[in-house]
Amino acid sequence: MCKKYLPIGVFDSGVGGITVLKACADILPYENFVYYGDTKNSPYGNLDDQKITRLTFDAVDRLISRSVKAVVIACNTATAAAINALRNKHDIEIIGIEPAIKPACIMTNDKILVMLTKAAARQTKLQSLIKQCGPQKVIICPLSDLARNIEQNIGRFGELEEYINKILSPYKDYDIKAVVLGCTHYIFVKNIIAKVFPQAVLYDGNAGVARYLKNMLINKGLLNDQTQKGNIEFFSSDNKYQSIYQNLWSKYINIF
Repeated sequence: MCKKYLPIGVFDSGVGGITVLKACADILPYENFVYYGDTKNSPYGNLDDQKITRLTFDAVDRLISRSVKAVVIACNTATAAAINALRNKHDIEIIGIEPAIKPACIMTNDKILVMLTKAAARQTKLQSLIKQCGPQKVIICPLSDLARNIEQNIGRFGELEEYINKILSPYKDYDIKAVVLGCTHYIFVKNIIAKVFPQAVLYDGNAGVARYLKNMLINKGLLNDQTQKGNIEFFSSDNKYQSIYQNLWSKYINIF
């Protein structure tokens, strides 16, 4: 098979990356995608970097074994911990996601709240992004269990409203004008987060990843030029989640 007709692999520790998949499929409707969620080990946000890297390498190997032409790491935590090592190991194009601090910084001179996992919060790449933006503007909000709670409440995200209000209440006194969703899981509860900070604009990195992916495919001559809608395949390290991913995609993803 010609390489441009091969699928694109998308990986996350669980359901969060499905929001990235949606952004990519919207802008690349004729591409085929294979989505892998490592739900057995989800979430990655409280793991050490060595384990995150090992699990991410395993996930990418699984996707490459399915003959993908590119891999999207749809997990901020995995990207921060492992993407440089992955690119050194593999010849295949590997695209990561990072918190959308740059666009938030461009759009406001006021306080920016960056919500992310504890593992992502300790990465040097984050400090570099903050330095470019201006440390006085950025408030870091590392969260231990929000991704896990989202994973455990698929299809019942509204039940997390009280919990989210509680964990974000310490930040309500700041004049927050932008909130960066630095974990792809958080997008599933963005409407709840918006209620906590009604004066703020919410940012995520999904659209940027999708645009980068499309430009890369064009520049590398890998864009699928067929005119029929592409297929999307789901698989998981926890077999029962394959149907859950499919159900989430078909029933809930259109609200984002």
